[in-house]
Amino acid sequence: MATNALQHQPTSQSRQHTLLVATTDPDQRAFLSAQLDADGHTVYEADSTAAAIAKLSAHAIDVMLLGCLAHGPAGL
Repeated sequence: MATNALQHQPTSQSRQHTLLVATTDPDQRAFLSAQLDADGHTVYEADSTAAAIAKLSAHAIDVMLLGCLAHGPAGL
C-alpha cells in the first residue's frame, strides 16, 4: 500500500532551526538562547548591530529574534 507524501510527519530533527538572538539586554539574550538551545535549535547571539550583521553574513540563519540594538541612525 502506497503512503501519501503529504501526510509525512516531520521528525524532530527536521523542525530544528538556526536562530540569531540579537539584543543589547544580556539577561534577555541569555534566557532566550538557553530556552531555544534546550529545544535543540542552533543559536547564535549578537549584542550590537555590527555583531548581528556579522552573524547574518557568516551563518545561514533561519530566524532572527530582534530586540533593541542601537539607537539613532545606526539602528536596524
